Amino acid sequence: MNIGDKVRLLHSKEEGIITRFLKDNVVEVEIEAGFKLPVLRRELAIVSKTEQQFFKPVQPSSGNEVTKQKDTKPVIKADKGVFLAFLPVNDKSVAVYLINNSDWNFPFTLTLHTERIHVGLLGGVLQAKSSQKSPLELAIKDMEEWGSFSFQAFYYNDGPFDERASLSKK
Repeated sequence: MNIGDKVRLLHSKEEGIITRFLKDNVVEVEIEAGFKLPVLRRELAIVSKTEQQFFKPVQPSSGNEVTKQKDTKPVIKADKGVFLAFLPVNDKSVAVYLINNSDWNFPFTLTLHTERIHVGLLGGVLQAKSSQKSPLELAIKDMEEWGSFSFQAFYYNDGPFDERASLSKK
């Protein structure tokens, strides 16, 4: 188990992300409702990253479904934006979220840097219509000293698509 792993509580329905390790095999888990719970390590199960591939939510079918065929033409993708959001955790700190409100998947890095030091906040693949939360929370009182955020990403989608230049924002 590592900080940032998605876990499920064994004896209840909650799922969340490990935020830190406490004494005596206790782990702090931030559940989807935004609350942080201390949980014994033995009461947790790590959620597999590939679980969603096998247990996709069932979507209601309409009576007039058309069989999808692979098309050699690129599909037009919607560009609705990638956003950096700061949500308050409490009156002293904020959580950093990266939100993808487009139809593109983005292999990406999000870093925070001052004149002397770079800190990696997030990295990986930001799926279309999803968000990711950084495990690092920032103190509101230190806002003037945070530095600059840098986001670098590539446009990606399974199947054919038109090549685009990489995305880099500071």
